[in-house]
Amino acid sequence: MDAWDLLIYLMIFLAAVVGTALAYARMLDWKKRNIKLLEQRLAETQKHYNELTKEVGDLKLKKNRLRSELQDRKKVQDMNSETRQKEQEHDQEWAEDQLPESLSYLLNKGIVEHKHIEKARQYLEKGDNAGLAVEDAMVLLGFVQPEDLRKAKKKVQKD
Repeated sequence: MDAWDLLIYLMIFLAAVVGTALAYARMLDWKKRNIKLLEQRLAETQKHYNELTKEVGDLKLKKNRLRSELQDRKKVQDMNSETRQKEQEHDQEWAEDQLPESLSYLLNKGIVEHKHIEKARQYLEKGDNAGLAVEDAMVLLGFVQPEDLRKAKKKVQKD
C-alpha cells in the first residue's frame, strides 16, 4: 500500500466523518426546533387551561348566585302563598260567621261552595239590588236550586 492509497482511504474516511457530523448537526437543529414548538404548544395549552379554569370558576359563582336567588324567590313565593291562604281562611271564617243559617247548612252539605257565596255577594254589591238577600242572589245566579234552599230553611227552622 503506497502513500496515495492511504491518502485516498483517509479522504474517504474523512468524508464519511464529515457527512456523519453534518447529519448529526441537522438532527440536533431539528430536535431544537421540535422542542421549541412543543414548548410553545405547552405554553398555549397552559394559557387555554388557565382561561378555562377561570371561566369554570366564574360559572360556578354564577350558578351559586342564581341558585341562592331561586331559593330566595321560592321562600318569598311560599311566604306569599301562606299569607294568601291565611287571608282566605280568615275571610272564609269571617264570611261563615255572617252567613244565614240556611246557606251555612247548604255549605256544610256541599251543595254550594264559598266561591258561589262570594260571587253572589259581589253581584249584590255591584248591582242595584237593594233589599235582595244573599240566598236570593244565589238562586238568581243559578248556584242553588229554589227547592234546595226551601228545604234548607225548613231544616234550619226545625233545629
